Amino acid sequence: MSDGYSHNQIVHIVQEYPKEYGISIQLGQMFKDEFDIELPIEEIVIITMFLIKDEEDTEGHPVLLYIFHGKGVATSLRDVTNTLTHTNNVYAYDLCLEKDSATALQEIKALVQRIDDGQGIVVIYDMGSIKTMLDTISEETDIKIRYIYFPITLLGLDVARKCAQETDLEYVYHTTMREMKTMLRMNDSRKEIIITLCHTGEGGAFQLKQYIDQYSNLGFKTVPLAISKREELISQVMALKKIYRIHCFVGSYDPKLMGIPFVSMTKVFENKPEDIDKILMFEPIQSKQLDYSAVYSFLEEQFKCISISKLKSILPSIIDELEIIYSLSADQKVGLFVHIACLLENLKQGVCKQACKDADTILEDYPEDFKVVSKVLKPLEKAFKVIIDDNQMAAIIMILNKL
Repeated sequence: MSDGYSHNQIVHIVQEYPKEYGISIQLGQMFKDEFDIELPIEEIVIITMFLIKDEEDTEGHPVLLYIFHGKGVATSLRDVTNTLTHTNNVYAYDLCLEKDSATALQEIKALVQRIDDGQGIVVIYDMGSIKTMLDTISEETDIKIRYIYFPITLLGLDVARKCAQETDLEYVYHTTMREMKTMLRMNDSRKEIIITLCHTGEGGAFQLKQYIDQYSNLGFKTVPLAISKREELISQVMALKKIYRIHCFVGSYDPKLMGIPFVSMTKVFENKPEDIDKILMFEPIQSKQLDYSAVYSFLEEQFKCISISKLKSILPSIIDELEIIYSLSADQKVGLFVHIACLLENLKQGVCKQACKDADTILEDYPEDFKVVSKVLKPLEKAFKVIIDDNQMAAIIMILNKL
């Protein structure tokens, strides 16, 4: 097998395809448990290669769906759009007036699942409870849906009534235009927010909030959430959704909730601070190779006790060591880097953050990880003269194992 994959090729595969590599490791463990055969890393990598799908098979494109009230309205728009664009990526659902909402919900859900190409759906709709139904469908199916409200039917109803009651053409036209502007502006008057995320309470989410608040000019309110349990995160997001419109999540992991867009922490820090608004508005920018310079610059402004120069000399090599052991993605690396940096600052300040709720269970279930992480972090404890306790170790183990 030594003539197969080079060391660099193996490292590349492990870094680029951590999910597939992790499954292959599990399969290798099954071989060892069942047949007492230990597969070498080259064999594990070969199995990984079988699990990797072609990018062409997984890329996909967003699609357009018209949903309008009335018989044949959406269908006609679909046919015209497909004919003129020659794309054949436009779909339709005619919401008949006599159809009950429960039946419509199930039919739209089945249609959404059928037409999704892996990159989500843009829906143009006219009125009623369509958006509420689509919110439910997105949450149940994990399919991203974006809405464009186009109240043509409501507009037509309003103009028809006015024409029946009034004799002055200009009055009908100008009052309608004024009301339409008001209606579009007030359709969703909730303030828009960004939610920053990290797994634990050591400050990653808060530092991301600070970074966005400092450099962004979009005026979004930012809400930091440091939550590890998915059920608790869903509860918090649902509560926020009642008050605000959630523009996106920003963090070290994508929670894949309710079709809300995600911006990775890596994307934020691998670009210049002045690009933050383009990133948050999903505008294309030319990214550069990840380094920690933007992270250092920002943390230097925030930290009071930790020496950034000392951090530069020690922490990257520790993250690299953990990356090799745990096959970390770029997002995990940056997330872990910020987490540990904030942890050190808090320890030096004597700030006690909320303990990891499942620390005992994690330490009991992952004893080997505890040994490995403790050993890797020893130079860090020595250099900064701090002690990382079991609760904090458990939080780091959670991040490394994506718990």
